[in-house]
Amino acid sequence: MPDSFTELVGKVVHHCGILEFFTNNTIRALSKDSILFNEVITQSFSKRVHVLRKLLERSELLTPEHEALCAEMLEIA
Repeated sequence: MPDSFTELVGKVVHHCGILEFFTNNTIRALSKDSILFNEVITQSFSKRVHVLRKLLERSELLTPEHEALCAEMLEIA
């Protein structure tokens, strides 16, 4: 039986929540200032993705795969 529209919307919302959760946790892990982290997580998702990218770059962890993932997350945002 195919999923109902309500179930599909629920899955989209759930998956977006997971993206936000992992984005916030990665920003927390890479940031050096808890006060600034608390300010960043109140920003829009697209701004947090930009911050994440900058933190990955600063930490010398930015790979082409991370760059592609950030681009895809910005499309979702």
